[in-house]
Amino acid sequence: MISQQPVYRPMAFRASLLSLSVALGVFAFPALAQAQSAPTQRAPQAEEPELVIVTATKRGQTILNAPVSVSVIDSALIEGAGATNFSELATLIPSVVFSQQQSPVQSNVGMRGVTTAGGSAALEPSVGIYVDGIFTDRTAFGIGDFNDIERVEVLRGPQSTLFGNSSPAGVINFVTKAPSSEFGGEVSATFGNFNRQQFSGTITGPLIGDTLLGRLSVFSHKRDGYLNNVVGVDSNDQNSQGARGKLEWRPSEDLTATFGLEWGRTRQNCCVPLFDPVPQALIDRFATASLTFPFRGTGAPFPLNQIETQTIATDGRNTYDQDLWAGSLELRWRIGDLELTSTTAYRQIDQFSIADIDFTALDLILFPGVTRENEQQSQEVRIASPTDGRFSWLAGAYYFRKQVTEDSVSLINPQVAALLGGGVIAQRSPSFSDIDNVNMAVFGEGTLTLNENWSVTGGLRYNFDDKSITARAERLRANGTALSPIQTIPAAFQNRDGGELSGRFLVQGDLGGGRT
Repeated sequence: MISQQPVYRPMAFRASLLSLSVALGVFAFPALAQAQSAPTQRAPQAEEPELVIVTATKRGQTILNAPVSVSVIDSALIEGAGATNFSELATLIPSVVFSQQQSPVQSNVGMRGVTTAGGSAALEPSVGIYVDGIFTDRTAFGIGDFNDIERVEVLRGPQSTLFGNSSPAGVINFVTKAPSSEFGGEVSATFGNFNRQQFSGTITGPLIGDTLLGRLSVFSHKRDGYLNNVVGVDSNDQNSQGARGKLEWRPSEDLTATFGLEWGRTRQNCCVPLFDPVPQALIDRFATASLTFPFRGTGAPFPLNQIETQTIATDGRNTYDQDLWAGSLELRWRIGDLELTSTTAYRQIDQFSIADIDFTALDLILFPGVTRENEQQSQEVRIASPTDGRFSWLAGAYYFRKQVTEDSVSLINPQVAALLGGGVIAQRSPSFSDIDNVNMAVFGEGTLTLNENWSVTGGLRYNFDDKSITARAERLRANGTALSPIQTIPAAFQNRDGGELSGRFLVQGDLGGGRT
């Protein structure tokens, strides 16, 4: 049995300073004076329940009125649980599972038992990952460390109307914090075992009165590997840095423009699965090896209880590097009672990984370098009515394009390749693929309020997909000659396109105990 989710239980200490500004002393004295002049006793007041607005519905509705199965995890819960990445967040969300294989790019998110098998770029994920309403195509391309997150919105079940890309099981939308009209900020530091050092900082405030607001957040997260490797480099460490900036421009009461930039960098020794249990015969084979077995053991025992001891024996490197650049522009116009929204986004992700995929102390199979470049562009325009009327509606159009190129090679130990005479098993297998996917859609949804307790919602979406792929793979002997002809995808299967109409209809009501 192979476990793809090693258990890591950090011991950490966090120090946080809220509302920190560059001129901290300037703000501290007025606050102290106000506290001294305030009454010494106040009558207790009942706290009002917090009003949670869900933006993943693209209308800014309250969580009670939103016609979807939705849950919200706010920043306080994330920080209180010590969750710093997606795998730790998944433990806070019922019905959501997270699995990570040889590298973060092959991470999969499942919801209600529905997930995508495999990490190929040609496969669409079952759960759509969005950042501020922008589709990211892959979990690893979205949120790395949870820095400056306002909340996480989880929409369960098929989202066939408002979301067209990769949402048959649900949607997870990360909402980052917006610039503030008051000057302030936050810094935090976390220290823990395995030499964990995590720092983050945010500064926000007005740049030009109430017309131009800004926000800048940065983070750095480092930690040694918690999987002890008895024959090589310890694995599953953390080494990532990033920054996110936002500018919010309000030239008038009817127009708001938000411009965002993001940069991220990851350098990891990651990710090695754990074998448990390990047969004793395999342990003996790896440690000693026989004369008839051509691959000598290292002399180091193969760890038996790997999950319990968090110990591995892998001779090769398993690394993952990622560089991310992203930019977005959101424009909101108030036209009478209507609101017109335009969201333009661009993301570029460059990745490089090394994988010793036999995960043993023997030199068997190695991917010495896998290079992947992923470029994404998206544009969405929608217009919405007010939500406080008897009938509210939303309509829009969407465009998304991704271009992915991947170049890799696998190497097999020459002794393995020669087992069957050298004419069957390839010693070197280079491969290349190029994927181009365009998704376009038009959609609309409306809600009719029957009375104060009941409403009816219906919507339609027409999706059109155009996907093309070219690929080639070679199988070479140790001397470089071909074992077989170059494998390619036949021309008839290199392109697929087509459209489909989908929709939903639901009745929402209050049966005396809340919305259903």
